[in-house]
Amino acid sequence: MLCYVGHHDSAYQWAERRQLETHPKTCAGQLVEVQKTVREVREVREVTVPVYAASVQEVSPKPPLLADISESDLLGNGIPAAWLDDVRNANEDNFLELPTLSLHDAIDDRNDCYHAF
Repeated sequence: MLCYVGHHDSAYQWAERRQLETHPKTCAGQLVEVQKTVREVREVREVTVPVYAASVQEVSPKPPLLADISESDLLGNGIPAAWLDDVRNANEDNFLELPTLSLHDAIDDRNDCYHAF
């Protein structure tokens, strides 16, 4: 299977962020982008952060946009199981930061639009 073509270093960087998985509900093979990557930090720098406000006002968290959609429906629309928590907890502040696949499928599911690809 050919997934990406590029120079050696860029190809390895691309592959470090992806896994080939079988979707638990659709049984389709998916190339899933890994959302969280752990890297070793070799250099530590001291940073001084200026304080702009004397007091911090607490803001109540915004409600998740897709909390009412069942896990089964999200999986049925092709969202990888590893992304379910992030998709279900996304609110209007971080919804657009979701990976492209889950964002597209979640919008389609929210609008009851089903497309065959």
